[in-house]
Amino acid sequence: IILAESPDQNGRHVEEALSAADRALRLAVNAYREQPKHPRVIHAREIYGRTLANAGQAHAGVEETSRALRDASDLFGPSSRRVGFIAGGLAPSLRRVGDIKAALENSHRSIAIHERGAPRESFICAQTLPNGAAIWLAARNGEKALDDLSMAKETLGRLFGPSHWDTLIAQFHGAVALAYRGRVEEARKELGPVEERSPDVKNRMSALHLLGTVNRLAGD
Repeated sequence: IILAESPDQNGRHVEEALSAADRALRLAVNAYREQPKHPRVIHAREIYGRTLANAGQAHAGVEETSRALRDASDLFGPSSRRVGFIAGGLAPSLRRVGDIKAALENSHRSIAIHERGAPRESFICAQTLPNGAAIWLAARNGEKALDDLSMAKETLGRLFGPSHWDTLIAQFHGAVALAYRGRVEEARKELGPVEERSPDVKNRMSALHLLGTVNRLAGD
């Protein structure tokens, strides 16, 4: 499980993570054959689904994570925090397969569950907003994406500082939202750390992709 949840999702590590997640799920299923909805089985299935999606197998990832969500809803209740976390993780995979409606539904479900137990300006809520905003961007709705990303950037910046990667990734996605609204110069300013090759930009490939999107929207 630890290897499967590793944030390093490049090259060989993707295959290692996928193999580890597959093995963890099989072990959990075998250990709890009489309890297919045991919390450890649900958790292993959730991780396996997310790892499949990260490995480019989004449809298979959606299938496994959706089952984990159903099982968690049955076991813990449809408004439980566990369901909130799984729904939030399912949303990006649904976006990848092009099901924007279902992605938004799961994102909103996740945020609503978290907001019942924590203030909207808390970390637990702020960390869910960029995923929801990415779905709004996929739907070409820069205005709603910008609302979520502005709040995420403000909250994460207050908690961790403006140069923390979580803050920056919200800022960089916010730049794309600005570009969709025609505010190209503001967008480029937000992406300044990328062009300046700041060491705070932990995932340069992802950041360059967002910069390229802004440039494309600007007509460059």
